[in-house]
Amino acid sequence: MHVIFDGEMASDGIAHYIELQKIDFVLASIGMKRQEQRLEEVFVYLPEKFPVVGIGVGASIDFLLGLQKRAPRIFRDNGFEWLYRLITQPRIRARRVWTAVRFPGFVKRTMKGQ
Repeated sequence: MHVIFDGEMASDGIAHYIELQKIDFVLASIGMKRQEQRLEEVFVYLPEKFPVVGIGVGASIDFLLGLQKRAPRIFRDNGFEWLYRLITQPRIRARRVWTAVRFPGFVKRTMKGQ
């Protein structure tokens, strides 16, 4: 069984439905960061020991439905799909790539402080 929830539906209502129907997996595909926040908003209304798994699938559904174009095979095969996205969507991707570049330095500085 699968159920689709509108992203605007109230968190407590979604949680109630998940509990009532004993849903095991909830997939969120509303974009990085927001999907994780939304899952957390919903799961806060579920009983502490309720067995449900929340997964943020990002644009995976868009790729499967053909709503977003895959990177050319040469980029995918060589691990450079991120570079293709940066080139084709610079406004959206630049901040994410910059964060990924800075992250190892952040970890290193954090580890030195311990």
